[in-house]
Amino acid sequence: MPRKRRRAAEDDDQSANTVARKRQYTEEDSKLAKIYENLASEAETGRIEAAKELISRLDPENNPTSASAERILRRLIRGLCSGRKAARLGYGVALAEVLRKLYGPRSQPIPDFTLTAEDLLSLIIECTKPEAKAAGQEKRDHLLGRLFAWQAVLRSSIAVQPSAPEEKWINFLDLIGNLALFTPWLREECGKILYEFAESLDADEHGQTRARDLMQALKTNKLEKTLEGVAVWLSVRNKFPDSVLPEDVWHKKDPLCTKERRTLAKVMKGDLSSATDHDGGEKKPVKSGASQSHLNFAWLIVITAVIQKYSKHKGGSSSTDVSEFWKFWDVVVDDNLFSSSASHERKSWGFQLFSRVLLTAPGWVFPATFSQNLIRSLINQINDKERYLHSAAEGSLKAMKSRVSREPELAATIIAGLFSEHGSINFDKITKTKTVENIMGLADADAMIKLVPSLCDLMARPGTQDEREANSRRQTLADLLVTAVKSPRAPDAFMPSGESWRDRVVTQFVILAYFVPTNVDNTSPSLPVSDATRAVLKVRLKSCLKHILAGRPEDPSPLLVVNSIRNLSREKTYKVAVQHDEETLKVIQEAYEALGSISQRMTGAGGPERSALHAFSLLYSFAMLELYNGEPDAVSILEELQLCYQSTLESKKAVDTSFDLLLEILLSLVSKPQSVFRAIAEQVFATFAAQLTRDGLQSLVNILEKRENLAGQQELFDQAGSDMDDDEDEEASDVEITEGQLENGNEDEGGGSSTESSNGSTASDDDSDDDSDDDQDEVAEFEKKLAETLKTSKFQAGDQEDVDSDEDDGSDMDDDQMFAIEPALAKVMAERKKLADKKKEGKGAKETVVNFKNRVLDLLSIFVKQQHANPLALEVILPLLRLIRTTPTKQVADKASGVLGELIDSAKKKGLPSPPDDDLVWTLLKDVHTEVSSKEASKLHLNACSRGSIFVAKLLIAQKDSNFDAIVDIYADTAKKCRSRSRMAQDFFVKWDTWWPDTMKQK
Repeated sequence: MPRKRRRAAEDDDQSANTVARKRQYTEEDSKLAKIYENLASEAETGRIEAAKELISRLDPENNPTSASAERILRRLIRGLCSGRKAARLGYGVALAEVLRKLYGPRSQPIPDFTLTAEDLLSLIIECTKPEAKAAGQEKRDHLLGRLFAWQAVLRSSIAVQPSAPEEKWINFLDLIGNLALFTPWLREECGKILYEFAESLDADEHGQTRARDLMQALKTNKLEKTLEGVAVWLSVRNKFPDSVLPEDVWHKKDPLCTKERRTLAKVMKGDLSSATDHDGGEKKPVKSGASQSHLNFAWLIVITAVIQKYSKHKGGSSSTDVSEFWKFWDVVVDDNLFSSSASHERKSWGFQLFSRVLLTAPGWVFPATFSQNLIRSLINQINDKERYLHSAAEGSLKAMKSRVSREPELAATIIAGLFSEHGSINFDKITKTKTVENIMGLADADAMIKLVPSLCDLMARPGTQDEREANSRRQTLADLLVTAVKSPRAPDAFMPSGESWRDRVVTQFVILAYFVPTNVDNTSPSLPVSDATRAVLKVRLKSCLKHILAGRPEDPSPLLVVNSIRNLSREKTYKVAVQHDEETLKVIQEAYEALGSISQRMTGAGGPERSALHAFSLLYSFAMLELYNGEPDAVSILEELQLCYQSTLESKKAVDTSFDLLLEILLSLVSKPQSVFRAIAEQVFATFAAQLTRDGLQSLVNILEKRENLAGQQELFDQAGSDMDDDEDEEASDVEITEGQLENGNEDEGGGSSTESSNGSTASDDDSDDDSDDDQDEVAEFEKKLAETLKTSKFQAGDQEDVDSDEDDGSDMDDDQMFAIEPALAKVMAERKKLADKKKEGKGAKETVVNFKNRVLDLLSIFVKQQHANPLALEVILPLLRLIRTTPTKQVADKASGVLGELIDSAKKKGLPSPPDDDLVWTLLKDVHTEVSSKEASKLHLNACSRGSIFVAKLLIAQKDSNFDAIVDIYADTAKKCRSRSRMAQDFFVKWDTWWPDTMKQK
């Protein structure tokens, strides 16, 4: 019993102690715990507020105790060993401020607080020392905590204040140096801390003392010839006199000295094995830093220092400085990081460094950075997505484009680097990127002034004796020059020679495309330009002219081209590549005389006359360009143009047939596949649209009525007839064309066509089914003829089922029998090939006709926009409706519907036409309703008919209100005729019923 009572007493004492301990955890402790929790917050504002609250607890008005101050220090130091959230960031900031509060020059003493600076260093080592049996990660966490603690001490500035004992400061530096020396994976961070400290020193006597101690600590810990040591050395040397720096480390105490370049290269690579003691004896090598993929901060410090060193002359333009930087880059960067034996890690550093230089360095250093090994590695890595450093190389290309987007004038320097002897003119082709093309598109006028002459010279002299490679380079350069002309960021500007850079491009194309040099000099092509390259250059020249005229319709570049051809042909150094006969030369001379007359008249002309003169100048220029291109119809076009010009502008009274003749010329231009001729035709047509006659309009309508097959193509272009009859022709050429196969297959014409086009035309779907049936019939016919030739039983009367292959394969024939059927078999195969060729020809014919119709619709679109109030515009409505109904190509139907919508919308906004004869309008309305009654009508067609009918009805009601009753009667008659198609035609009448009540109410 006594034992039980004694045990109960012990339990009571233990319970009392537990209660006592619980009471010790006060509300104040809870607040502190909350503060420490917030110090680890991932939100920066939360960490800052927590640090402020913690520091305020050490203010004198809060009566802090020595125990609480020491407890806060311990808690913060231990918190730095935690990898939780952002604990090291928050605790590091708080520790630096607490140290400044406790030991700084403005600190106020706390009663009984006796922890000295020396004790603080011991406390940090104690709190960050891992246990002997700690796991690897725990040890790393504690070492990181110690590193952040040293950083907090330096940031608090307590170690460098004048009152701090120098021996304690040296001891502190030795602690950091020791951590860097024996913990390679922390060396960069230790070095960064020391570098930041060196940067923060004031250039006074006290700062000089601290800097001397810092450099001595580096030497003592054998860190002076490491990447981090070089960074600290350069920082101190930049701020303090050389007397602060230790002796016998670098020649003239300068790591950037030319005599130390090889040593510096080894140090920057991380190779420290050959370092020696300064007294001449050997020393134990410093352990290399841990492997890392990111670029050491010291590289950027060194590169920046080198650039500053060689930028002392104005703009870094001294040839000596540029040459020295070039040598430095080759030795320290190119041979070091990009050599064939360099590891992936080193090359990764190199690409990161290259990217940073591209983004931040002055432009004068760029030529040196496009070095041999770097460019080779860049091309190799970017060329294959599976390469280990593909992303790193890609980052360098992005850096180029990013820098040029900010400073477009640097485009010339970067492209020159990629095209240098170490790179390739075909850089984009080799790397399968659009780097050069994109950079060219970002260049400004200043860059073009520098770049265009060099590219033109390269196109003339591509730097190779291999003809195939020369052709490839010339075509690549031609594409780049076209990109330059197209660039909206590079307005035309004059070069020092007085010639604009765009004119220089055009002239270079003319020289290489149309001339052969007679006297070889430094400007002559190093290799003759091949015929294939000439053809490419001619196409690129047209593309340049198209884009120039798109931006500036009255630009004289086309005239410059033909004048350049004439002027160069008169020089002894060139001869025209294609010679012409006397008759053609006479036509050319007359054309030049006409151009001279036009140029003189344009000097004092203005308004419509000037526009007309410019239009003829364009036509003459491009017609002559086609003549020099060897086009067979160019001579006839020039002759017709001469007649048209004389009757239109030179005669006192123009005749109606003048525009009809001009229209025929424009139609011959739009029929060509090059888009530049389409642009020229549209520009000229817009100038003379008001002069369009009824006959001219009918010639446009006639094209829209042609069938979209081989027969239609023959009718349009006066080709020789075919022996096939119409039905056979339909079968051979009725091939559906998708929008993607058309030159401009998906244009938004406006005018309400976008909603209607989704309904589509059913004709193309029907044709597609017919084509499928035709193909099956043709295959069956071919197999039948083949079987008859082989004398098998596959197609015997009444039995066309497949039979066993062993009986039909002709394997029982001997050689004589096989030779006997060979002629018949060859005939069957020839017929099959002929049929396939016929279908291919039919498909091409349909594409040609469809594209021609699209171009005519473009001209009609211009006409209805400009001449919406012209009564002649009404005569466009019915042909458009018929085209929508009859064309088997949905895209043509959509485009026609769009043109109709443009007429209606333009008239609605700008003014209705005023037809002189109401009878013609009534006839038009009835014809529109006849279209509605057609059995071939599709939903798109009916929607177009509805818009057209309401538009015509609006014209009639505008003339006379009483016309409404007659219009209703016409709608009623149409409704009777459409009873069998009531569901299809319902929208036609619904739209009328919706429109007329509001219209009549307004009346």
